Amino acid sequence: MEIDCISEKPLPPIMENIYSHVYKNFAEVGHKRYDAALLIERKPIDFISTFTFLGDFTDIVITFSRIDGELEKYIVNNLNNFEEVHGTTAETIKWFFAKRHTKPKDFCIYVVTYGDKKIEEPPEGYKIIHAGHALSEDLGYLGDDSGDNISHLNVYLNEITALYWMWKNTNHTLIGLCHYRRFFTEADDSTFSREKILTKDAAQKILERYDIIVSSIGFEMMTQHGLIRNDCGEDLAKFAEGVIKKHLLKVQPDYLESFETVMDSLAIYKCHLFITRRDILDAYCKWLFSFIIDATNEILRTVGLDDLPFSPRRLIAFLAERMLTIWLRKNRLRIKELDFMFVRDV
Repeated sequence: MEIDCISEKPLPPIMENIYSHVYKNFAEVGHKRYDAALLIERKPIDFISTFTFLGDFTDIVITFSRIDGELEKYIVNNLNNFEEVHGTTAETIKWFFAKRHTKPKDFCIYVVTYGDKKIEEPPEGYKIIHAGHALSEDLGYLGDDSGDNISHLNVYLNEITALYWMWKNTNHTLIGLCHYRRFFTEADDSTFSREKILTKDAAQKILERYDIIVSSIGFEMMTQHGLIRNDCGEDLAKFAEGVIKKHLLKVQPDYLESFETVMDSLAIYKCHLFITRRDILDAYCKWLFSFIIDATNEILRTVGLDDLPFSPRRLIAFLAERMLTIWLRKNRLRIKELDFMFVRDV
């Protein structure tokens, strides 16, 4: 069990030993969610506002009131404001365990495809999106070139043009991304079968306990620096990494250490595969697109990527793929790793 505390004031050592972490304010908590939050007794109006505010952190609030106190009377007389309330009496105190009403989850995993990659309709909760729709023939799927979009950069950024569209043009409360050849599965056998694709219900169940589902960590024989330089050439890869670092340092300097650590490592979460809550998607995309588009434009102004072979032309996409691992390393999330099945002959 992990117990955290939010307190503006320093706590005596004996109290500090109770908690896994003591935060000065809720902004420091980030994207963590808890099984429950404990509130000391307060006036009903303050309880209501705090109960509402805590919706970003937990669905269950534990509180207490003196017998016949204002807060007890408020809760007992307003049970319809909660999905569930359980109470228990201890001498002169009444304890309450209150669960908030939760809205039905709007769930969607986008399956990214491109070019002439026609694929079988995926299960319930999945939707096919044509990445780079602005650059190729229509396949009859949802495109990533409506509304606010960067579809024209798909040849350089791969699936993250679809990610950008998802961020800017949807409001799903639970959202994910997979590929036309890569689907999450809970099965031990990763040989592809449509019946083994992670279901909507199974994904929602996992996200009750975890913040994000990603692909099982992949280990390589070379560092991330080495892999990209092997595919794209030493000089070109070093140049592009330098541009990315420059723009990252300009707008997100706190992530430089995480960038260096991941790029020097043998392991990443591959292919930008994920399923998560809306607030986490928003936070990740706000971070990623604060620098990756400007860095891409600078690289394109300097290097003629269109004149290069297929792999070097995907240089920026290779770097962008590492960004999810970099962001996750910096942020304290409950991560669930799942294997993915690879669809062959597509």
